[in-house]
Amino acid sequence: MLPVITAWKTRNRAGGINCIGPGKPVDTDKFFVVCPNNLGGCGGSTGPLTTNPATGKPFGPDFPIVTVRDWVKSQAMLADALVINCWAAIIGGSLGGMQAMQWAIDYPGRIKNAFVIAAAPKLSSHNIAFNEVARQVIRSDRHFNDRHYYESDAKPSVELMLARMLGHITYLSDDMLDEKFGRELSDGKIKFGYDVEFQVES
Repeated sequence: MLPVITAWKTRNRAGGINCIGPGKPVDTDKFFVVCPNNLGGCGGSTGPLTTNPATGKPFGPDFPIVTVRDWVKSQAMLADALVINCWAAIIGGSLGGMQAMQWAIDYPGRIKNAFVIAAAPKLSSHNIAFNEVARQVIRSDRHFNDRHYYESDAKPSVELMLARMLGHITYLSDDMLDEKFGRELSDGKIKFGYDVEFQVES
């Protein structure tokens, strides 16, 4: 079977479930699919929760900063270990799409196709501004502890939720924003108060 690497989360509704599997666009009866976790991610790779051999404690904020290029380099090393010299396709959405682009830039001879979905070569100033607001929300939590969460066994859960809500807004098209936050009244009449008045989906 032809090897394909995907930068989707395998449980992502739009990616793994709808697009990967027998008879689906990424047909596992025809393709050998590899879906690695990003280095530093929380789904099985070495990351901030990993014990730092120098201290005997989790790396936490001391874990090295990694970039899209670092992830792609680690994926190329994985391909070497699997003895895959050329991928039939690199497929990714959003941050995974950035990785697909990086593959095409750094290893053009090792891929036949790159499917870049809902991604850009760089963040806009608009997105950088939203990210800074989200970062400040997280930093404002009383449990922030200069990012040393593992030492106090506390997490800024409410602030992470708010930052995630803010980030989610930047992922939505105008049509999706209208669907979630449009001016259609939730029960057909205007009320006076502080409860939700417009139809908002969770």
